[in-house]
Amino acid sequence: MSTLKKTWPVQGMHCAVCAANIEKSLKRLEGIEDVSVDLFSNTVTVTYDPSLITPSAMAESLARLSFELVVDTPDTPSPTPVDAEAPEPSESISPSPSVDESTDAVALAEKRRFRSLLFRTIVAWIFAIPVMLIGMECHVVTGETWWLSGLALVASLPVILYSGFPFYRSAFFQAIHGRCNMDTLVALSTGVSFLFSVFSLYNPFFFWNRGLDSYVYFEASSMVIAFVLTGKLIEERAKRRAVSSIRALSALSPRTACVISDGREVPTPVSAVVAGMELLVRPGEKIPVDGHIISGTSAVDESMFTGEPLPVDKTVGDKVLAGAVNTDGAFRMTADSVGSDTLLSKIIRMVADAQASKSPVQRTVDRVSSFFVPVVILLAVLTLAVWLYTGGTAAFARGLLSAVSVLVISCPCALGLAAPTVLVVALGRGARMHVLVKNAEALEQLGRCTTFVFDKTGTLTLGTPVAEDIFTSPSATEADIKAFSAIEALSGHPLSKAITSRLGSSAGIEATDFENIPGRGIKAVCGGRRFWAGNAKFMADCGLSPDESLVRWTASRPAGASIVYFGTAETILAAAAVSDSVRPEASEAIAALKAMGKKLVMLTGDAEAPASETASKVGIDEWRASMLPDEKDAYIAECREHGEIVAMVGDGINDSQALARADVGIAMGRGTDVANEVASVTIMNDDLRLLPRALRLSALYRRFVRMGLFWAFAYNALCIPLAAGVLNLFGISVTMNPMYASACMALSSVSVVLNALRLNYVKI
Repeated sequence: MSTLKKTWPVQGMHCAVCAANIEKSLKRLEGIEDVSVDLFSNTVTVTYDPSLITPSAMAESLARLSFELVVDTPDTPSPTPVDAEAPEPSESISPSPSVDESTDAVALAEKRRFRSLLFRTIVAWIFAIPVMLIGMECHVVTGETWWLSGLALVASLPVILYSGFPFYRSAFFQAIHGRCNMDTLVALSTGVSFLFSVFSLYNPFFFWNRGLDSYVYFEASSMVIAFVLTGKLIEERAKRRAVSSIRALSALSPRTACVISDGREVPTPVSAVVAGMELLVRPGEKIPVDGHIISGTSAVDESMFTGEPLPVDKTVGDKVLAGAVNTDGAFRMTADSVGSDTLLSKIIRMVADAQASKSPVQRTVDRVSSFFVPVVILLAVLTLAVWLYTGGTAAFARGLLSAVSVLVISCPCALGLAAPTVLVVALGRGARMHVLVKNAEALEQLGRCTTFVFDKTGTLTLGTPVAEDIFTSPSATEADIKAFSAIEALSGHPLSKAITSRLGSSAGIEATDFENIPGRGIKAVCGGRRFWAGNAKFMADCGLSPDESLVRWTASRPAGASIVYFGTAETILAAAAVSDSVRPEASEAIAALKAMGKKLVMLTGDAEAPASETASKVGIDEWRASMLPDEKDAYIAECREHGEIVAMVGDGINDSQALARADVGIAMGRGTDVANEVASVTIMNDDLRLLPRALRLSALYRRFVRMGLFWAFAYNALCIPLAAGVLNLFGISVTMNPMYASACMALSSVSVVLNALRLNYVKI
């Protein structure tokens, strides 16, 4: 049975160590092929075999580690064939939730978790403040102040038992499985200080008989929990702002559709719409699913996909996309792609997958974080041991305080959040620019690319060529010309569309046995005869050469025109001169890339004349014509062998091989599905000026990640020795109270998130 890939929310995940523990636990289960944990959005993406393991079994495995896997989110519907018989909308149809509904379930789980966190934080502060005030008055247990210390114990119990309960529960379950995380540090520090204080309060003679004071630290344990929870609360609010890009995309999809059934208009949940249904879209409404218009005309606002501010005119046969707004007339449409198969859902899924991906630097940080907590615990034990060795039993109280401060101030959260926080913000910024990046590695690598290889047709040109002239051989019949139109109609190449438009209808002629030869042309059978259509190389492969009249006609065409030949194995029957306009923004984009010091190359399967013309217009000095897909692939491989980091920009099936070979594949959004699947970056509105901006975004992403990691490492490197009391070795008597240590720890995580959010406001 085929595998499934699902994403679910996870409750109780606080740091990079938590994420690593979840990943390890799930990967050990039979039937799971891959696991990706996103600490920032608190989700886990699992690829598994449903015949071997169920989501509930995964949830049970994580529950043993005190994590809650929310598996009751709706499943994504299976794609329904377009030609399938559309069921009538009725109560019997069970809605198949789409991506936006799954996103709603995640948002609901996050909302519940945030409310719980908020309430625990409020309770912590309500009781921690009185405990702190009492601690300021009496830090040492005496006969006169015993009752005040007892009052502090009572007031701290709600903080320890309620507000701090998730820390202790998580630490316990982690411990019995031989693991630890940030909760372990919080639980150890607050638990040790609280239990020590209880012992000191009820057995002060143990210290008095040894000539020592009996100290209590109820305020330290209470304030640590209050500060840690406050930090998490601020962090959650900042994270919710950063992941708003997916929710904003999800909100674009309508919840209901007007289905036409037996001539009646039936309001139906979008989740119940299947391919083949007929829908009515009124003016001002959002289009519910992807499909094509079958009656009526309108103007549709597709700015969410293209960035173009003006609505696009649509008529019968035109494609319309889910989430776009019908601004003018009403029209009827047939549903083609529904649920998770719509372009909007695919974009949402691409952004979500990219946010869950890990860059090389993040994988390194995860490995460091896995050792962080055990090392910190050893440092805390070592701190207490050194204090006892240098100061004897009289230094026990200060040593314990320093050990607790080391546990509290150490922050794996800042390390774990530094890279993924910036990634989420950068991907959201890119999505708003209409640049979709599939994974973190592509975003990191894009700005490092030294060589940019461009396809010509549909990439540097508009991809909407016009057949300016048709040459017809005296031996060609009307049926032959119809066959020319019929076989070109089967190809998705822009040149083919232009020829079909010029030749007109091929009614009465059916083309079969269609074959696409990348970089050459096409073949098909019409009326029992095999025809071919393609470039000069394909014509030569067929053993044919143009006669004198065709040579003169070809020479009289404009220099930038592409010539498509058509014929049989015996003769050339026709030819078409097709011209494609250069994108108006192409020269500006090329100039910007040149200014960045990038090497620019154009590789095209077209002839030398149109290739030279296009390269000259856009400003590319190095170009190669008549390139087959495997030749483009070999060129990129050669560049990489010479140490160049290569980005390939293309839009067609013939570019897919090169897109896959390049370090970063960049597809034009209106290109073929194959190109978009292979590429790791997609320019949704085909505006090449976004390419230099994407490079600047990549550079900013790397800079902000380095900045976040530097401060996270610097914070721990500076604060851990300070909390341990290293300054005392130099005669500076300084001991950090755990209360202040917890405030520093909370501030470190919040500062990393706020630093990442700055990326939203930097000019690109």
